[in-house]
Amino acid sequence: MEYINEFYGTIKYNSETEEFMDEWKLDEIYESDEPDHCICGHEIREVCIVKNKLNNNTLKIGNCCIKKFGFMVDGWSQSLLSGLKRIKKDSLKAMNKSLIEFCHKKKFINDWEYKFLTDTKRKRKLTPKQMNVRLKINNRIVGII
Repeated sequence: MEYINEFYGTIKYNSETEEFMDEWKLDEIYESDEPDHCICGHEIREVCIVKNKLNNNTLKIGNCCIKKFGFMVDGWSQSLLSGLKRIKKDSLKAMNKSLIEFCHKKKFINDWEYKFLTDTKRKRKLTPKQMNVRLKINNRIVGII
């Protein structure tokens, strides 16, 4: 139970208003090679960096705490890390909707790439040219994130 108090206490301390959970947006996600720590004190490898929209404070939050506390930062869900893991494992796989939206919002992909990924994410058979485009985009995103 102490980790719950630690989690909410740190979030509230770094916030500006009483509606503190609404102040935060997802700024970055990554898988850490070395163990890191969530604000609740747990050891983590899947790290979400959230940024306060009002005061620009940033916090490292573990993937599990994002899910456990219903901390839906800026509308992004657990599926972001799932999508990232998927293309890291096989760069020919399609990104999921959450990852496509996140990458577009962060300007990791341009409007044309956004449309391409959205149009082809459910296609089972891509042309060789489409596969090559998907491969290039996915490899670039894995390198960025």
